[in-house]
Amino acid sequence: METSPQCTIELAERFAEQGFWGQEDAQLVIHWVMDLQKIGYTFPAKRADLPPDYTIGEDKDLTRNCRRVHLTFTKDLPKNTTQPAEKRAAAKIYNFGDLKDWCDASNSSASQHWYFPTPEQLAAATLENKTLIDNYQTVAIITNNWQWSMGMGMLQRMYDANFAMLIFCGHYPKQSRYADLVDFPEGMADGDSTYPNLKRPINYIDLSNEEVRWGYLMYYCIAKVEEMKIQNVKGYVMFSDDVLFNFWNPLNLDILQGTKRAAGWGQWWPNKQFGFDSMNKTIQLITGKYKADWEVTNFVADLTREVARKPRIEIVDNTTVTDPLKYLMVGDGWVIGDWMYVPTSNISFVAMFAQLAHEGELFHELFTSKIMHILPSEGSTEADPTRVRFLWGTERTNWTEKYEASQHGLHPAKLTEFLKFPERAKFCDAVLDKFYHNIFRIGNWT
Repeated sequence: METSPQCTIELAERFAEQGFWGQEDAQLVIHWVMDLQKIGYTFPAKRADLPPDYTIGEDKDLTRNCRRVHLTFTKDLPKNTTQPAEKRAAAKIYNFGDLKDWCDASNSSASQHWYFPTPEQLAAATLENKTLIDNYQTVAIITNNWQWSMGMGMLQRMYDANFAMLIFCGHYPKQSRYADLVDFPEGMADGDSTYPNLKRPINYIDLSNEEVRWGYLMYYCIAKVEEMKIQNVKGYVMFSDDVLFNFWNPLNLDILQGTKRAAGWGQWWPNKQFGFDSMNKTIQLITGKYKADWEVTNFVADLTREVARKPRIEIVDNTTVTDPLKYLMVGDGWVIGDWMYVPTSNISFVAMFAQLAHEGELFHELFTSKIMHILPSEGSTEADPTRVRFLWGTERTNWTEKYEASQHGLHPAKLTEFLKFPERAKFCDAVLDKFYHNIFRIGNWT
């Protein structure tokens, strides 16, 4: 495998030999490579500077570079964004029809009044809504702190057809080649049968439990999605499975977006394993192990430019910090990391920092805080009514009273809470009814 074309062809042939796809698929890849060569395409050169320990790795290896992934590109959006997306509208109606059946079975009072427009009517109405159209150019990533066990089918129907692509990221149980013949994923909890079945194919990236580390390192998903090099999208919104994301509210997609900012040290900077020590490990990776890596070199150059963009103050002695690596050690706050948006213009920088910070084992609230301080960003305070609302203590038992359609979202709403009919009906009436009205009862169709 001396060159990228040879590597691509051999990989296609091996996939066919192992039964991952058919011989016709392998031949298609071979002809595709040959066509690219004929028109003069220059394939990227193979990396010659990869560290010797940059191997496939086991699940528990934080530096492994091989994992289970599935990605499907849809063809139901017109190239011209000024044209109505009728196929996508039909998918929305079909998805929410399943949710209506699910809610009707729980005696929901709201779902009985859900009626749907035609795909043509919905596509025309959506075309007049800039936020919903922008979402068609945004990739949504839903993460899970633990192994996926339930509710993926419901989340699909809530979000999938509303974005350019929906990707599940977290530990997804290994499936057999016949997995698409069953309604629910193999190896998942029996409780998942309470929710609508999983529609296949799905887009997912598998992270091991060790890579996720109880959700402490969940930002690693953004690094793995960036490696897919998805084109023609405005950006990437990443949120946990227990966030209710109200994607119909306007969002500036040209700048990094986060949630609640908190000043001071917080509880995680002093934590030896996931705070200062882990950031120091991350810096040592930059100056040592990956010093000769050209991507890391580019990251440091970008970091230097961004740190110099405005004065940076060390909160301990109130001095100005100009050295970019020293600035990484400044404990300048923390940000709740369960929801964030990264524009395409920043994705390479954020992904490289995520790659390095993950190996250094930096806690996700510190990673998110650093990214939001380094790059131009928009965040919020607890008093900001337009952002994601986070519930604590006894507030969590009264979450339906706190959830508002005008906010960008609410956290947490645990999927385990909606397995039984009384709570399921409450979820349908409080949440899915607002989804229904903001997706379907828009424009001239009301």
